Amino acid sequence: DENTKRREDENTKRREDENTKRREDDKTRIRRMYSRFFAVSLFRSFVSSSRRSEPVDPGGYDEWEKCYPEEAKREPVWTFIGYRKALFLYDLAWIDCSILQVDFCGKAVAQQLIRSAGSISANIEEGYGRGLRGKERLQFLRYAVGSARETKGWYIRGRHALPCDRLKHRSAVLDEVIALLLSQLRSRR
Repeated sequence: DENTKRREDENTKRREDENTKRREDDKTRIRRMYSRFFAVSLFRSFVSSSRRSEPVDPGGYDEWEKCYPEEAKREPVWTFIGYRKALFLYDLAWIDCSILQVDFCGKAVAQQLIRSAGSISANIEEGYGRGLRGKERLQFLRYAVGSARETKGWYIRGRHALPCDRLKHRSAVLDEVIALLLSQLRSRR
């Protein structure tokens, strides 16, 4: 009995150590990710935020746009505000996915969320990038609307791991992206 108890204690201790190491590895991976893709101030605010309920504020859209690479701003598609907002949303989804990844159930949601969020701007790029006019460009804008609505659904599914105020903000950005896309569709008919 005593040996069994000791082995159980050792196994419990080993599992706790492994879990602690895994959490530390996750934190390190997230820190590397932020340092590469976001401004240093955003990274510091995220790392210093110790509670999950605190929203990560990327400084808002205007701050984000100032930090966006200049070479990307020279593309013709940049003139469409809906495209810029879709890129902004993708960066927000990136932040949210790093939080969702920590949760077992959130991993599946994170994978779908980042794909659908990326698909919004990708479809807009494809419509503009091919120099398509008329019905073909409109079709890619329709795909982008569908991806935006899908992204909204994935945010709803991830509500258990993300703070309520963050979900409201993402929903508002998505509503704006959808409205801009629908406006573009109406004006192109």
